[in-house]
Amino acid sequence: MEQQACRDNGDQEGDDCWGFILYAVAALENEGMSDEEDGEEDGEAVKEVLDLNFRRQELRSIFRFVDSAMDRTERSQGGRKFKKRVEVSKKTTRRPRDGIPSVFLNPDHRKTKAEANNDELEAALSR
Repeated sequence: MEQQACRDNGDQEGDDCWGFILYAVAALENEGMSDEEDGEEDGEAVKEVLDLNFRRQELRSIFRFVDSAMDRTERSQGGRKFKKRVEVSKKTTRRPRDGIPSVFLNPDHRKTKAEANNDELEAALSR
């Protein structure tokens, strides 16, 4: 939906950005997404978002951006209210599934030196 809005408005940079985000979500699949635990903040039930120890830190800010876009959409459409998502510093320690592109892995979880010397995707991710 966001990517289509960018296309409709002739926003090539936005289209590219959302294209990369969709690629990242598809490549990481469910196993590459942050874990959540039930928690409480100021007396309100929330979902605590735990980061993954194997995933590049830059992805956390990208997915924070995606979450904020989803929140805006949910508010504008009404309907079921979802629990607020709150980032916490706690990390999960599960292992990455095989086949996740190494560009999405933090350097400590790359298997080979060749994976550590990744292509231009890594440069694009760190921009």
